[in-house]
This record gives sequence, structure tokens and C-alpha cells, in this order.
Amino acid sequence: MPFHRRRVGVFDPLDIRSLASYSQAWCRKSFLPFLLILLSIQEGQLQAPGRGDLLQPIIVTKGRTYKLEGGSRLTLPCQVKNLGPMVLIWKKEQRVLTAGELLIKRDSRMKLVGTDLIINGVTTEDAGRYTCEIEADMEYPIEVTHTLEILVAPSLRRYPPSGEIIVKKGSTVSLKCVASGHPPPKISWSRQNDQLTNRQVSPDGSALTLPAVSRHQAGVYICQADNGVGGPVNQNINLVVFYSPEVSVEASVIHGGVGHTAELSCVVYSKPLAEVLWYKDTMLLENDGNHYFENKGTLHKLVIRKVEQNDFANYSCSSGNKFGRGRAYIQLKGNPTAPVFKSREVSQFKNQHTVTWITESYSTVNEYRLLYRKVPEDPKMDVLYAWNNIIVKASEPNSLEKPGFLQTKTFLLENLWPDSTYESQVQAHNQHGWSDMSKTFKFDTRGKDSAPNPQPQTPKDHQDPISREYSLASGESSNLNISPIALTLCFFLIQNINKKLLQYL
Repeated sequence: MPFHRRRVGVFDPLDIRSLASYSQAWCRKSFLPFLLILLSIQEGQLQAPGRGDLLQPIIVTKGRTYKLEGGSRLTLPCQVKNLGPMVLIWKKEQRVLTAGELLIKRDSRMKLVGTDLIINGVTTEDAGRYTCEIEADMEYPIEVTHTLEILVAPSLRRYPPSGEIIVKKGSTVSLKCVASGHPPPKISWSRQNDQLTNRQVSPDGSALTLPAVSRHQAGVYICQADNGVGGPVNQNINLVVFYSPEVSVEASVIHGGVGHTAELSCVVYSKPLAEVLWYKDTMLLENDGNHYFENKGTLHKLVIRKVEQNDFANYSCSSGNKFGRGRAYIQLKGNPTAPVFKSREVSQFKNQHTVTWITESYSTVNEYRLLYRKVPEDPKMDVLYAWNNIIVKASEPNSLEKPGFLQTKTFLLENLWPDSTYESQVQAHNQHGWSDMSKTFKFDTRGKDSAPNPQPQTPKDHQDPISREYSLASGESSNLNISPIALTLCFFLIQNINKKLLQYL
């Protein structure tokens, strides 16, 4: 009889007995089965509803991802406890492969070993999700899922397939390579035998863009794909740039001599190749026995076997193709080259210094123009320090000039300030004219106490030779520094002379 309270605050003993009976019935019916289920879960063994005498199956294996190269052997584990009479099924995605020991998919590469699925020689088509499943009398199936990824070595396709791109100078060109493989390969770019500069690479690396190309960008470009499977693979793309001739000279001035051989050289870059023509002033030159042409690659030469007086002139090499023309100029001169100083930078004396220079000249140098001056300590005083200008004859007796192509000259600079810095320049002259001015040469004189003074000087004597002679002729005197020892010797000498004179008298 269901329990209910008849009066507030008062219980009937019969009702109490009814309450106890009702509680025991409720525990047997509701709580006890729940407690058994909890105990079964704690022990890892579930009982199927309606089958209290059977243990629920469990799949012990955990799902994982397998990454294999094509052709490998794959073992997909599925360790089961308490399978009993239930059926184990292997599926790929939604397709059933096995049911119990029965192979549903007819594939000789597949087999069951116990509850594990084995696949020999996997291919890219085998990639996907594999599920080991047990159909139980539960809301959800008991299952474990593995994922198979097939690693594929990279492959590359270049565009254009021919591997060559031809463009005009100044164009913007894109080189492209498409890679495939698993995992997706990374693409990198390089240039054969050179560095890759002025480049723009797409985010995925498949395209290399070169803006405003010149002949310097022409060459073989290499795209490389690598994903860690196997080795990296390469593809080459040859970039050809068409442009008008670019002409330059190795030297704009060539010094020659009558009766000697002269070579005039220019460098020509052109795509497509262009013919090179030589001109003397405005006259087109041809092979005539004394003039002939040589070329090796981009280097083109005009050779004059024996230079004559009228060969000293302006020459030019000219080249052209359908994209334009180029020209460069060379002057053949008989003048000497600019002299080069070969002197000490620190003088051995305090008021003089010897300068030496070398000049290249096929003709004999007949004179030099030597400039020198004291370097001002304050650059603002530069205008107050004038250059001394001396014409040095090559035929002077003290000349050290040697006959021949290399001609040397030595000259002594005197009346210099001690402990000072000087700078000098020199030009050479032969029958064809003056050379260019030499580079500035600087030297230092020694201090007053660092070396003996071969010629006693005073600041008043620091003048060029002409000025010094003028000063002496004008009656200007100079102070003579005489040592005490010299004075003593002079004193005794004078006394002896006086004694001799007195005896004689």
C-alpha cells in the first residue's frame, strides 16, 4: 500500500512499516542495477543488456597516423579483449574491407592476421582512414581509427616545357615551376654559376619574377623542390635576353711609337651577335696588310703592325643589330704616358730631397715640367703657397734617364723647409707633345735635429734658386753658425801666425 501522511505531525505505525517495505522494493528495482553497472565499469567489463552472463568487448589499441612511402608494408593493429561471438569489421572510410575472417574486398595485397589488417605494397590510392569496429548492442559502436598518409617524392614541371624563354631587354619576365608530392614540397630558386639578385618570388615559391631584365640577368635558372622524401629534384630554365650592342674599350688612350706595333681593343656584348667595324676618324678600315682585325668571343682588336706618323689619330669600333647600334672611341697617341714617382716619402735631409720618376715613351723624352710646393698646414692658406715650376732638361749631365720604352729621371730639390710636407707633380714631353700630369706625390723633410744639414740654411734662404741668387746679389747676408771648437782652433791659428810674423819682423 503506498505510503502517505494522514495527519500533519502524526505517523501511523502501519504507515511506517509500509514506508520500509516501499524503500526496500525501490532499492532492489532501481539502485542495485545501477550499482552493479558502476562496479562493472570500474572493472572494465560491461554487461550487455539482456545478457548478464557475457563481458562487453574492448578495443585496447589507440588510433594513430602512419606515414609511409609507396611500396611499404603496412600493419594496422586492432587488439581486442572479450570479442566473444561478436564480429570485427575493418573499413576504409565507409567501404567494408573485412567482416570477421571474411575478406570483402578482393585485394591480394590485404590479409588478416588475428584482428590486425596487413597491406603489402601500399600505393597513393591506399591513403585514408581505416576503422576497426565491433558491432555491439550499444548506442555507439566500439571502434578505433588509423590514418594512412603515403609519402610521395617531389616532382617538378617547368613552364614553358621547352625550358627556354626569350625576351627583349627591359622586359619583366616570370619563370615558373609547379611541384607535386606529399607532403607538399618547398620550391627554391638559384642561378647557375652566379648569384640571384633583383628577384621577386611568389609566396608559394612557384614563380620567380625578374623586372626590367638586362643582359646581366640572362642565363640558366634552377628551380628545386624538396619535401624530405627521397632527394630534391631540379628543373632548368634558360633565359635569353635580346639587346642592342653594348660596346666599351679597355683603354680610351693608347700610347704608341713609330715603327712599333699597336693594339686597339674593344669589348662588344650583343644578342643576337653583330658585326664589328673599325673606323679611323670617319674612314672605314679594311685588312690592308698593315691593319688587320682579331676577335675572340666578346674581345675585338685592331692591330697595326708598324705604326706610321699618320696612324696617330682617333679610332672607333662600331657594332649593330636589329635592336640598335653601339660605338666606342680610342685615341692612338705618340705622347709619353703620365710619369709615376718612385721616390722615398721621407727625405734623408732637412732641406733637400731627391725625387725620381719613370715615364713610358716610345720616343725620347726631351724635357720634363716639375711642380712642387710646401703643403700648407691650414687649408685656408692654400692660395698663399704657390707652385714652383721647373723645366728639367732630359739631356742634363746629372740625368739618370735610361734610353728605351721606360725612361727614368732623378732631380734634387733644394732649399726646402725642415720638418715640412711637400707635394709635387711632373709632366714629360717628347716630339709628339706633353703627357698628362702625374698623380700628386707627397714627401716629408726631416726635423732640424734629426739629420745633419749639408748646406746651412736659414728661413730667409727658403726661396727658389733664382730668388736666392737675387737676394745674394742684393747684398743680403746670412747668419753663419760656427761651433765653439772651430772658434778655438781659429784663435790658436791666429796666435801662431802672429808669433811667426813677429819673429819674421
